[in-house]
Amino acid sequence: AYIKNILKANDNRWLAYTSKVLTVFLYAVMFMILTFLVNVFCGAVMCKSFEMGIDGNFFKYVGLQLLLTFGMCAITGLVAMLTNTGLGMVFAIVAGSGLLNLVYMLIDILVNYAILGDGDFSLSDYLITGNVAAMTLESSGSDIVRAVIVAIAFIAVGFGVGGFYNSKRDIH
Repeated sequence: AYIKNILKANDNRWLAYTSKVLTVFLYAVMFMILTFLVNVFCGAVMCKSFEMGIDGNFFKYVGLQLLLTFGMCAITGLVAMLTNTGLGMVFAIVAGSGLLNLVYMLIDILVNYAILGDGDFSLSDYLITGNVAAMTLESSGSDIVRAVIVAIAFIAVGFGVGGFYNSKRDIH
C-alpha cells in the first residue's frame, strides 16, 4: 500500500524508480566510506607507523568501484521492481558474497569445453561482481575500459527495463 500511494501521488514514475535506486546506492556508498574509515583506524591502531599513499590511481580505483556499485544497485532495483519483493536485496547479497561464482565457473567450463572446444571465455569478465573483484590500483587500461562498459551496460539495462516496467505496471 505504501508503494501504491507513492506511485499514485507521483506523476513521474521514472523519477520514483530513480529515487529507489539512488537510495540503495547512497546506502552502499555510506557503507563503503564507513568500511574505509574502520580500516584506516585499525591500521593506525595496530601498526607502529601508518602511511596512506593516496594518488591518482586511488581516485581512479574509487571512481571505478563507485560506477560498478551503481551498476549493481541498478540491477538490484530492477530485480526488486520485477519481483515486487525483497528478492532484489537477496540477489545483491548472494551475488556480492561470491556464492554465484560456482555457477559462473560451471558456465565457463560449459562454454569453454563444450561450445568453444578449448576457449578462454570467462563470464565474470562481463558481470559487475567479477569486475569489482578484478579491479586493483594497478589494473590495465583494457581492464578499466571493460569494467566501465560493463557498468554502463548494467546501468542502462537496470534503468531502462526497471523504469519502463515501473511506468507501465498497474498499481491498482
